[in-house]
Amino acid sequence: MSTNLSEFVSKQVLSSINSKQLQTIIKKKEFDQILRTFQKIMTLQDTYRTGWKDRELPFKITENDSQHTYTVSILNLLSRAAFKQSLESQLIGLKEGLVHEFGESSPGIKGTDWTPFSSIKQDEKHSKEKKIVISTLSELPIKSRKSVFQYWKDFEDPKLGVFSKQIDKLETYLRSQILLTSKEHWLSKKITSTPRLIGKTISEGLDEFEDYTEEKMISEELKNLFYNAKNSFNQLKTGIPSEEVIKQMNSVIKSYLVYEKFKFINTDNTDRPNEKVADILFARTVLAFLINEEFEIFNDNDLLRAGLNPEIGLRPTYSKIVIDHPFFKHNLKDEYQTLSVPNNSKEIIIIKDLEKMTHIIPKYVK
Repeated sequence: MSTNLSEFVSKQVLSSINSKQLQTIIKKKEFDQILRTFQKIMTLQDTYRTGWKDRELPFKITENDSQHTYTVSILNLLSRAAFKQSLESQLIGLKEGLVHEFGESSPGIKGTDWTPFSSIKQDEKHSKEKKIVISTLSELPIKSRKSVFQYWKDFEDPKLGVFSKQIDKLETYLRSQILLTSKEHWLSKKITSTPRLIGKTISEGLDEFEDYTEEKMISEELKNLFYNAKNSFNQLKTGIPSEEVIKQMNSVIKSYLVYEKFKFINTDNTDRPNEKVADILFARTVLAFLINEEFEIFNDNDLLRAGLNPEIGLRPTYSKIVIDHPFFKHNLKDEYQTLSVPNNSKEIIIIKDLEKMTHIIPKYVK
């Protein structure tokens, strides 16, 4: 393979690229730097979240950082839109969601997904993750390196990142409730290898997320969102039909479920048997993000919303859902239409092109 990654990618896909802007960008030296950074970020697909591993979930539904980042970005956007925050604020939330796990994109390093129960102090965790982010972004052109790093810093900032951090916790809670209210037999299995949880069932282990999340909800708007979700899932647990629960559900949570489903649908990628559709959606969105931070030739709002939207350009290359959950049997509507983009826009065209590209970019080799 050529040492120039953009040359390799260009040979594979240039003839099928429809975006004139991308045809130009792909020839620039900065594009090669972006692709090398993208390779490192994609190691998030191989970083499985410690909280789910500790609770010994089946591998087929053990979420990785890529999938988690996909729905954190969307939930951040959905919430800010519902709370009538500005388009600029919505875009900031989306970008902070995209970058917030870059501190765990550490090729060749095991165990970088630290949780509140990990034996590491918060200051040490932040310091380690900062070093990883700096290393991950080190090959980016200086312009985009500065802007991408700033979004990560803002997420980590105790004041600037407070809303996005609450969203991060809320998203994890929502997934725990999806798992708890599924119809899966493994929920009653005993946890055997995590010292703090030994003897508990997987269901009991998942229950821990509720109190922890409630403590973290500072914003009154997000508190109300949390309590609505809690009430909805509790109704489902008591046997109320899912269609009745959905009618009472906050529109943000209802919309979130539309996208959460794609973290439980496998792709047809035989090289990555546990790859989910959400991994593809995250990959094309984060590549679009890196490109536009450097070249600034696309409408950021339309570009990133198109990237996250599974109705845009996604090849029909996925199979059946890998979890039995009543909510996913309904054709839920995204009432806020937050990911809608004008038809045939240049942003849609490049997202479709970038999806083709992400499929052929080699995995990172240290």
